[in-house]
Amino acid sequence: MKNRIKTVSIVANPDNINMKAVLQELLEALNRYHVDILFEKRAAEVLGHGWHTSETDIREKSDFMIVLGGDGTVLSAARLLGSSEVPILGVHMGKLGFITEINPVDVRDALSAVMEHRMPTHRRMRIQCEIIRNGETVFKANALNDITINKGGLARMVEFDVFSGHNRVGSYRADGFIVSTPTGSTGYALSAGGAIVDPSMQLMLLCPICAHSMTSRELIVPHSTIIRIELTHPRQDIYVSQDGQVGKNLLMGDSLVIKRTDFDTIIYYKPERNFYDYLRSKFGWESN
Repeated sequence: MKNRIKTVSIVANPDNINMKAVLQELLEALNRYHVDILFEKRAAEVLGHGWHTSETDIREKSDFMIVLGGDGTVLSAARLLGSSEVPILGVHMGKLGFITEINPVDVRDALSAVMEHRMPTHRRMRIQCEIIRNGETVFKANALNDITINKGGLARMVEFDVFSGHNRVGSYRADGFIVSTPTGSTGYALSAGGAIVDPSMQLMLLCPICAHSMTSRELIVPHSTIIRIELTHPRQDIYVSQDGQVGKNLLMGDSLVIKRTDFDTIIYYKPERNFYDYLRSKFGWESN
């Protein structure tokens, strides 16, 4: 018999004009379950609370987390949770979302299914990066979508080498480079010409951004691969970013090492819809 859910955390995007009304309805629905509610800072701001729950308490005490917003809000929530595999129920209040599956009108039904352990979950693989400078780690982060190298606004093309394990993949001259999870394949990697990948797969996508070569193409590698990237020409304003949210300068002589994490992000999903249903509806693949 599964344990009763006692503590629920809430993350919300305060920029959505309808957020307060949806959040208040959610709290009314939660009242019947007599659970403790932990408010992340942004959710507390929406409600006008002068207090919020610490990130440490959210990680350690939550039985599951409700995220109201778009995919970007889920990415920030996943970053907050770190290695604690707290399941996420994503309520779609963004634009083109693939991770947030629940519409606001269906919140009460979804909540009932979660509280009664009737809603299934799937695991989404994550990746982590380290910048190693002079033998020391100066930056470390993990991502649900992607790790990206980007040039600054006035920087010239980035020149770098990519290695897969001990094998040299090749040299690139490009505006940047993306290492993506299957979940991230419908994000930045898609804009860079990458393939759409079923999020249940276990692999990484390597996508150059606007490469200065007609033969530079996306490469798909096993999830167990360790990727290493090194600059081959000194440039200023080269950044490594995690899910487009936090980042660090990458310098000549640094090694950027990317590999799969030993933990996943757990997402609740609606069993009556699958990934391909979302592709058809989001991309208009229905026949006329």
